[in-house]
Amino acid sequence: MPNLLAISFEGSLAPSFDLRCLHPGTKLPDGWGLGYYPGGEPSASVLKEPSPRSGSIRSELVKAWEHLESSVFVLHIRQATWGAISDANTQPFVRTFAGRDYLFGHSGSLRDRLSLPTETSPAFEPVGSTDTELVFCQLLARFAAEEKRALSEVDPDILLAFFDDLSEHGGMTSVLTDGRD
Repeated sequence: MPNLLAISFEGSLAPSFDLRCLHPGTKLPDGWGLGYYPGGEPSASVLKEPSPRSGSIRSELVKAWEHLESSVFVLHIRQATWGAISDANTQPFVRTFAGRDYLFGHSGSLRDRLSLPTETSPAFEPVGSTDTELVFCQLLARFAAEEKRALSEVDPDILLAFFDDLSEHGGMTSVLTDGRD
């Protein structure tokens, strides 16, 4: 089952989401989450649910709520590898940096458990205990250290180098957005 979907539109749209992985008779995931930027705002909204039940109320809300309008959506279905099944460990993750909310999600799993660098910024400390959130915090800390205030300001070679270093720990597919890029 694919577990990461990121979609971006030229303008705001309200797509329909049906989380079929929560239908009766299916193997339930360890959680799901949907992040988006309502009304083109710099603030992201995230709906998520750890250890969902078949036909969960939250999944029905996503399917029925016609006001999920945005130009960017990040949907993640979790199969837990690192960290407990909890809200804190359910993607996509959101962090505020330079006046915007960033969303990050990833699919796959790193072979090796990452650890926090010795020089961590309290602004970018993980709330949960997943490898995904740690990668996200390290990436935003790097942006801050280089005084980049938007994703569009980050040199693609810097991103490539970051993920090349990370690939030594295993493969993953990831999505990062600040709601514009």
